[in-house]
Amino acid sequence: MKMIAEYVLNAEDVRGMMLDWIGAHLSVKTEGYRSSTAHSFNLLLKAVAEGSSLEVVSDDCCGSIDGNTLCEQ
Repeated sequence: MKMIAEYVLNAEDVRGMMLDWIGAHLSVKTEGYRSSTAHSFNLLLKAVAEGSSLEVVSDDCCGSIDGNTLCEQ
């Protein structure tokens, strides 16, 4: 029995696939001087991966959009 998978994915590959999927299935647009849709999706993925909230993840990222503002958009 083979123990090594034929295909190997790293974290960046999975992140890219998830961003593509989110972009195709969610109609979220956040544009501003401190935010973009791509940045918002990255924060959403970080919150999911850490089992945390958008507010906590936003607070952790210096210079990021405020969690309340992100939730409002």
